[in-house]
Amino acid sequence: MSTHKSEVHRWVQCAALVTALALNACNTPDFDVVISGGTIYDGSGGEAYVADIGITDGVIRDIGDLETSTASDTIDASGLMVTPGFIDAHSHAVLDEEWGNDGKHFLTQGITTVVLGLDGFGPYEVAERLESWEGNGIGVNALTFVGHNAIRTEVMGLAPRAPSPDELEEMKALVRKGMTEGAFGLSTGLFYTPGTFSETDEVIALAKVAAEWDKAIYDTHDRDLGATYEGVGYDASVSEGIRIGEESGLRVIFSHFNPQGATNYGRADVGARMIEEARSR
Repeated sequence: MSTHKSEVHRWVQCAALVTALALNACNTPDFDVVISGGTIYDGSGGEAYVADIGITDGVIRDIGDLETSTASDTIDASGLMVTPGFIDAHSHAVLDEEWGNDGKHFLTQGITTVVLGLDGFGPYEVAERLESWEGNGIGVNALTFVGHNAIRTEVMGLAPRAPSPDELEEMKALVRKGMTEGAFGLSTGLFYTPGTFSETDEVIALAKVAAEWDKAIYDTHDRDLGATYEGVGYDASVSEGIRIGEESGLRVIFSHFNPQGATNYGRADVGARMIEEARSR
């Protein structure tokens, strides 16, 4: 073949390749999925608005008017609400068992993140728990707290007394271990055994360890909702939670806010005012 014909042949091949690539580019959709026409509540606290959402590779790439865009799949959300996944902030999901690790019963409610290890029963072997979730696969996002009750039981069993100095140091070391391995904060169940045997100073000492991590949280099932332990009471229980947060430096979440017993009916506002006053300090 002459040099001239060879050059022409190569140019024809290149032109065909460019044409094929251009046609392929034209046939590639803009998004994998477009959710169209839904009323979006984006979690910012702002007003809801109607818009389309473009998703590619499992990531939201655009929000707006995508009417002229193409997608491999389109979901018509007209008349429906579209939100980020909900967070179950006090969950007892069982992600360590085969029957529960897919989290389908949460996902079908729109819950995509669960908060575990609450009421003081979170694991102190946090790395082991996270590795198990990673290895087995779970259907939801999950985070865990390190639990005061679990730590106290490990160190002291169910002893109804204050810890010795050595025991307190051992508990502090386990809190530090849990936080180092990825815990979100410290949880207590002062309503439950053995947490009910602990004094406030014990909890503050452990909470101070967790406070070494930025943005860590103290989540508590407070000591008495109002109708259980004589000599404690609802007001004192809320005050204790506030004190632990203030003296340790941790932000506080009260897991339950339901004052119980006939003498406390209608008194939820008392606890709310106590918390608001503490937040303003």
